[in-house]
Amino acid sequence: MQKVEANLHELIVRQLDWNLLRTFIAIVQYGGISRAAEHVHLTQPAISHALKRLETQLRCKLIDRSARRFEITQAGRLIYERAVEIHNQIANLQDLYGIGNEEIFGHIRLLFASRLKSSRLDNIISNFHAAYPMVTIQIDVMPSFEIQALIQQGMASFGFCLLRNDMPNLSSHRFMRQQFGLYCGPNHRLFSEEIINTEDLKNEDVITFPSDQPGGVLSPLMIYREQHNYQGRTVATSWNLDEIIRLVEIGLGIGLLPMHIASELVEAGRLRQLPPADGVAPIDVHLIWNRLTHFREAETAFLNLALQHLESNSDGL
Repeated sequence: MQKVEANLHELIVRQLDWNLLRTFIAIVQYGGISRAAEHVHLTQPAISHALKRLETQLRCKLIDRSARRFEITQAGRLIYERAVEIHNQIANLQDLYGIGNEEIFGHIRLLFASRLKSSRLDNIISNFHAAYPMVTIQIDVMPSFEIQALIQQGMASFGFCLLRNDMPNLSSHRFMRQQFGLYCGPNHRLFSEEIINTEDLKNEDVITFPSDQPGGVLSPLMIYREQHNYQGRTVATSWNLDEIIRLVEIGLGIGLLPMHIASELVEAGRLRQLPPADGVAPIDVHLIWNRLTHFREAETAFLNLALQHLESNSDGL
């Protein structure tokens, strides 16, 4: 392994193509060549070729793969760890123009889960901009599992997302709790029923998120359905909350939605809440960051302000 590490150091300094390392990081983070191809917007042959080139340059096998097997080798794990460390260090080289000035300059990239509606978040961003007006902010919206992967890779400063289990190198702080409830749209037969109870819902088709499954970030919803013997099929899924709402409104089935967002649609007559009235399960949203990242001044300022706000305001949205 010492030879592998020495080879990696020499090749990085002299000739290794950084794109190969970034591709390898994606392969490991997303658990395979096909999934990596989807998320980095390259073809599977291109990903496979990049992996082969990297293995050739490093003169060692990084992944054992076949039709039924995908396993990272010992050398591959070492390369991955070093690549992530170096990637994070390079990401921190930007914004050097702010060094030496009293005012904080720089840039932060925030990743949000779909339709993250929160006055708490609004206050954090507003207060941060008022305190550090020269720092620019980039916000991207994506599924929670993508947010976690990009934070692990050092591709963004902070994420606000669902987090089911502890993940390597990630620190987190609970940001808010969302209560999920069941809803139907005007085209659904239950929308105009006078009296509805939980027994009426057991055979209804469901629209939900792909992570509403064992081990997923929304698995408490699945647990509720199992405990109450729901027999309906999952007829549609989406990572995008707006698309879930669309499918519920047009009547494909009953949908699992955050109650604080769905309440406005209920008032507008676009949805009807179904029992139980207090919802089916609470789901936490977390602020996450990579604890191995050497934060720039602007990122440190944002984290300090966010944590101070969260610790002094532990309740509410």
